[in-house]
Amino acid sequence: MAEVFPDTSPKPQSALGYDGADFRTLKVDVDGHSQVDVLTSALPSGAATAANQTTEITALQLIDDLRNALKSVATDQLQVKGKDQLFSYKAQLLVQVTAAATAATTVLTTDAVPAGEIWDVTAVAIRNLTRAIPAGGIGIKLDGNVYYWLTSGSTAGSAIHVPFSGHMYLEAGNRVAVYITGCTVDDSLEMNVNGYKMTKEA
Repeated sequence: MAEVFPDTSPKPQSALGYDGADFRTLKVDVDGHSQVDVLTSALPSGAATAANQTTEITALQLIDDLRNALKSVATDQLQVKGKDQLFSYKAQLLVQVTAAATAATTVLTTDAVPAGEIWDVTAVAIRNLTRAIPAGGIGIKLDGNVYYWLTSGSTAGSAIHVPFSGHMYLEAGNRVAVYITGCTVDDSLEMNVNGYKMTKEA
């Protein structure tokens, strides 16, 4: 037989709820509003829960960030990095290395290309300010003292440049390298490097 809890109903009479076995007085808050505790949910998988809404907000924010980055608000075309540019450019590459000869054939190098940069070397010139250069070479030095000589030349006059012109691409850790022959120890040597720096795409 079903019972009523509490066993004495207050006056005026309280609304009752049936729990499947017994009747119970329905609870209200201090203002008389019904109190409902949800113990189980009938929401299907993927329903609009707070967690799913947070995921959607994050995704929408990424789209909004992309829109702002493209600067395409209120326009009919995307304005992307590189528009109307011939090449990627970070800064000028202007390097001069001077040193005294240490041997009959002396090698000069630039500092290493920093991490995250690419160098496009378009011109290199070498000279011995003391005497004529029988021959000289220009190329790239990799880590571990491995050299790739790309060009060589000779000149008959003192302080006359042996030039290179073209495109020589260097990655992080590489160096521009030159060798100068026909030197006497303490000859005044010089290398000039021109080109431009690029930032490596992440």
